[in-house]
Amino acid sequence: MPIGVVQQSFVYGQTYLLSEGAGDGEDGNYGYLALGGNGAAVFLQNFEYGYSGTLSVGQEVLTEPGVMTGPVSAGVNARLEAPNSCSFATATDACARVLLLPVINGFTGHGRSDVTIVGFAAFYVDGLQGNGGHQQIVGQFLQLVVPGTVGIGENFGLYGVRLTE
Repeated sequence: MPIGVVQQSFVYGQTYLLSEGAGDGEDGNYGYLALGGNGAAVFLQNFEYGYSGTLSVGQEVLTEPGVMTGPVSAGVNARLEAPNSCSFATATDACARVLLLPVINGFTGHGRSDVTIVGFAAFYVDGLQGNGGHQQIVGQFLQLVVPGTVGIGENFGLYGVRLTE
């Protein structure tokens, strides 16, 4: 997903702001990432359908500056209204309301800038709070087993399965 959450200790079931509203961001950044390109259309495509590329711990990605009220609202609403929805209690990685997000080292640059992925975390999107440019994406922290490559990195509640002898 094209949202970066800043590294912190997450608590299962606790609600977190996954983005910031106008005036609350860091030097023009409000929590969004430019994955596979930049601009509102690419952001919305990634939000609705997920980013199709591969991301890994240690990788640098660009931020997507701006509040992007329209694309954020459309993306969240598409996830909330999707036919493969679920509840927090029944959430799996196949649920449209589950967002697998890169955990980043922080939004430190001004405007479009590089951030480093330090891990990955899952959130159950509850919706938006606030109006217009002051809207924020709200979600509950999940712990999930998901498919993918098991690697290094700090534990942010996403687990993979690996067979060993």
